[in-house]
Amino acid sequence: MRGRQFASLTPVLLKDPLLAMHFNTPAVDPLATKIFYTMDVGKSLSMKFLFIGALILLAARLVLGFKNRARLPPGPRGLPILGNALQLASVSQIWLMFDKWKSQYGPIIYLNLAGQHIVVLNTKAAALELLERRSAIYSDRPKSIVGEYVGTAITMPFVRYDKRWQRMRRAAHAVLNVRASAQYQPVQIEEAVIFAHKLLYDTSTPLFTKIASF
Repeated sequence: MRGRQFASLTPVLLKDPLLAMHFNTPAVDPLATKIFYTMDVGKSLSMKFLFIGALILLAARLVLGFKNRARLPPGPRGLPILGNALQLASVSQIWLMFDKWKSQYGPIIYLNLAGQHIVVLNTKAAALELLERRSAIYSDRPKSIVGEYVGTAITMPFVRYDKRWQRMRRAAHAVLNVRASAQYQPVQIEEAVIFAHKLLYDTSTPLFTKIASF
């Protein structure tokens, strides 16, 4: 209770020495009072601006979310923030839930798993149409931040579907097609014989070392 009284009487205590002595608080001059009020008002305004900014960001996210949702395939309605995560977590056989949603929303459905956007292709026809016939549009990999740091993002299995990947694929196809692969058979047979010989007669070398050398 005394803390509340002090908080409510702080502007007065700064001017009245008697009240300041009662609450064990030193009195200060009017200039310090003005500084105190300035700092207090500035802090209050900062909190208000932060609150208003958070509301604006939340409203913008909701508006953009509704606009983006209109361009996505139909799907079950989820909860705020969590999306459809709880719906999938409540079932042990997810494919049965997908089949149920297929009868309600069609062969292509959209799910939101706590902000992660997922499109489910529920039929073979839909998968062939989007992933084979329209592969130039829908074939891609997510951006790998870790891969960019460790260097795997520039290798063919991890690079994104772009012009660089197309050049790498053409180069790989030139040396790995059926006709080119036939030229490597003598070397493969020779290495297989060496590996089999090591397995039979080299007992000092660990097995994993033999496999790695092969």
